[in-house]
Amino acid sequence: MAGLRVKQKDIQIVDGNVVVKSPKMLNELVHNSDEVLQLLAQSGAKVTLGDLSIDDEGRIVIDNPEFRKAVEGVLSTITVMAAGDANGICGLRC
Repeated sequence: MAGLRVKQKDIQIVDGNVVVKSPKMLNELVHNSDEVLQLLAQSGAKVTLGDLSIDDEGRIVIDNPEFRKAVEGVLSTITVMAAGDANGICGLRC
């Protein structure tokens, strides 16, 4: 899972939830859920499997207010120039 990266353009805040459009992350969630949860926890907010769901479009929906706040904070610090290759979930270029 070392190569798992989620770009800013693949992360949205929808109805108070973090929505991630990443087929690779979804695949990792199915096969290595503990590792994905550890990755998400790097935001500073603990995320559990109960916080996660998959919507009709195959996107990961994370219903966790503390995680949303952490992601909003990271996304607000990403500059336009860095947005193309920044990892919005676990920090800049982690």
